[in-house]
Amino acid sequence: MRMKFHEQLDELTDRLASMCHLAGEAAGAATDALVLADLPLAERVFDLNEQIEELRGPCEDLAMALLALQGPVARDLRQVVTGVHLVTDLSRMGGLVQHVAESVRRRHPEHVASGEAEELLSQLGRVAAELAGLARRTGSAHARSRTGRGDR
Repeated sequence: MRMKFHEQLDELTDRLASMCHLAGEAAGAATDALVLADLPLAERVFDLNEQIEELRGPCEDLAMALLALQGPVARDLRQVVTGVHLVTDLSRMGGLVQHVAESVRRRHPEHVASGEAEELLSQLGRVAAELAGLARRTGSAHARSRTGRGDR
C-alpha cells in the first residue's frame, strides 16, 4: 500500500516539475517578448500556458486522490498539500504571463513599456522564471532524497 502511495507521490512530483518547467519557460518567453517586442515569443507564451493548464487538472485529481484514498500523514501530507498549492500558483503564474503576452500582441510592433519601467518588468520576469526553476529543482531533490535515488 505504501509502495503504491510513493509511486503516486513520485508521479505527482514529476507532473509538478513539468508544470514548473513550463511556467519558468513561459515567464522567460513573456519577458523576452516584452523587452524585444517579439510577437512570435508572445505567441509561444500562449502555447506554454495551454500546456500548463492541461497538466493542472490531472495534478489536482492525483493530489486529491492521494489525500482521500491514501490518508498521508506528517511529511507526506505536507508534500501533497504543498503540491495542491503549487498547482494553483503555477496556473496563476501562467495566466499572468499570458496577460503580458497579450499586451505585447496588442502593442506590436511598438514596445509595451520603455526605460525604467521596461527594466523593472524585465527583472521581475527573470525572477519569476528563476523561482519556477528553483521550485522544480527543490521538488525533484526532495523526491530523490526520500527515495534514495540519484538524478531523475
